[in-house]
Amino acid sequence: MSENPYLSGNFAPVDDERSDTALRVTGQIPRELSGRLLRIGPNPVAANPATYHWFIGNGMVHGVRLREGRAEWYRRRYVRDDEVVAAKGWPPVPGVRRENELGGGTANTNVIAHAGKIFAIVEAGNLPVELDADLETIGRSDFGGTLPGGFSAHPKRDPVTGELWAAVYTPFADLIQVVAVGKDGRVRKTVDVPVPGRPMVHDCAITEKYFVLLDMPVVFAPEALEQGGFPYQWKPDYGCRVGLLPREGSAQDVVGYTAQIQRGLTLNALLKHDLRDGKSERHHEGHARTFMEPIFVPRTPDAAEDDGYVMAYTYDAETDTSDVVILHAQDFAGEPLATIHLPSRVPYGFHGNWLPDAA
Repeated sequence: MSENPYLSGNFAPVDDERSDTALRVTGQIPRELSGRLLRIGPNPVAANPATYHWFIGNGMVHGVRLREGRAEWYRRRYVRDDEVVAAKGWPPVPGVRRENELGGGTANTNVIAHAGKIFAIVEAGNLPVELDADLETIGRSDFGGTLPGGFSAHPKRDPVTGELWAAVYTPFADLIQVVAVGKDGRVRKTVDVPVPGRPMVHDCAITEKYFVLLDMPVVFAPEALEQGGFPYQWKPDYGCRVGLLPREGSAQDVVGYTAQIQRGLTLNALLKHDLRDGKSERHHEGHARTFMEPIFVPRTPDAAEDDGYVMAYTYDAETDTSDVVILHAQDFAGEPLATIHLPSRVPYGFHGNWLPDAA
């Protein structure tokens, strides 16, 4: 076992790609769930234990395909970058290139659907990587030539306009670039907002009138990059700011607030909070089972707020295996409606989404 915690236990990478069909299921999968439950995370092909950090591993996307009450397949595929194709002897990644992409174009942090396409995306300004419906890499994308730089791993979708808004940062520029991608998959607006420390911008938010920018004290550390490690470090003297950019404003319109961050790596239970009555419910399946980020799927397009299903990938430390659990949101603490037993463990990763067939 490696002494590097990000190469041990369920953080450790799995061997190569695989495809499995007709998955074993306990319980009954709701027939209205028709689509793909996707997750993505790091799966390094050649990690140096002395310097490897979880955030920089090559991307691998995991997917379970549901249709008509069946779990049709589980697939895992590398999101191809220059390091992966060199290690595997595969052809170069098609599509556009940027001069300063980290890790040879790594995309390991989120997987989304927009404008009828699937994209693997990542922090720090690398380009999105387009995937097909079977999770194979199509190529790097600049949204039809409209994306001036890179992109982000945590865009926010406007529920009214359908636009995708992101805060893009890179260790190679003293700015946060606000990017708005239209429903047609083309960038319609960019705003360059100067920031002094080249901060790591993990997230963003939108309101009806504002785009929310985060300027926090995890900042670019060139000495770490030169040593082959994670290129950002915590420097508390930098301070914390939250900026408000009017949605159709310019960088000069941004205004100075503070924030606090919390941290944690694994989840041994799922929690449901009711913000009106202050009550919480807990779904727990024993000390050995941990959960990855849960996804809520409404039962129908016009369903009530919690009338739907919560799905999550799990890991069982006693059996070294993974499942997908499906809960009814209105019986959150109860037994799963269905547990889909996967043929291989799914390492701890970052984010994922439900991609319904209707979309």
